Amino acid sequence: MVSIIIPTYNESKIIGGMLDRLCKMVSPSDEIIVVDGLSEDHTKDTVRRYSRVKLLLSPKRGRAIQMNLGASQAQNRYLLFLHADTLIDMRSLELLKQEINSKKIIWGWFPIKLSSNKLIFRLIEKGANLRARVTRTPLGDYGIFVEKELFQKIGGFPEIPIMEDIEFVKRIKRAYPVGVEIESPIQASARRFEKYGIIKTLLVMWTLRTLYYLGVSPSRLINYYKNIR
Repeated sequence: MVSIIIPTYNESKIIGGMLDRLCKMVSPSDEIIVVDGLSEDHTKDTVRRYSRVKLLLSPKRGRAIQMNLGASQAQNRYLLFLHADTLIDMRSLELLKQEINSKKIIWGWFPIKLSSNKLIFRLIEKGANLRARVTRTPLGDYGIFVEKELFQKIGGFPEIPIMEDIEFVKRIKRAYPVGVEIESPIQASARRFEKYGIIKTLLVMWTLRTLYYLGVSPSRLINYYKNIR
């Protein structure tokens, strides 16, 4: 029913836990595809231990490139894109399937819950989920799902070094403006906030998005991003 596509790069510390969880939840008709982008750690070895998971090796690194490769090999009607540090539970996956079975949905996303118990992250979640709901522009870690036919029609993810998720959703909305938010969150990682600090991380994210909307090219933005991390 659903092809779950996960791009990886040097995720050996966390990919096993994610796949343990997914393999227990999926039905026989579901598909798990990991697309590795030239990892230099033990990510590929870890993934190979799971017979339920299809491992694809991308000749180039890049989240968009990897997700497009995964989509090209997917066998199911619906594609669900998850980051390696994103966790989905059984309820959220089942609600997605119920939506697919009960009515004609083309694309959508999940609200997020950040992987920290600190109160400040509840406030960040509320703001982030409200932004996605109002603008209909979820980011990559919101578990974007889309019917494969529409994915192919719009040309998949733009193979740009950054902001591929925003541009992808813009493409989707031109073809089909109305997306569905599933009423159950997935867990997005708070590790970037914990590593770089909340204020700095938020400022970097807002600055990059603002510059992108003002027309700064992704190739320039990625250099800026590397310099301020």
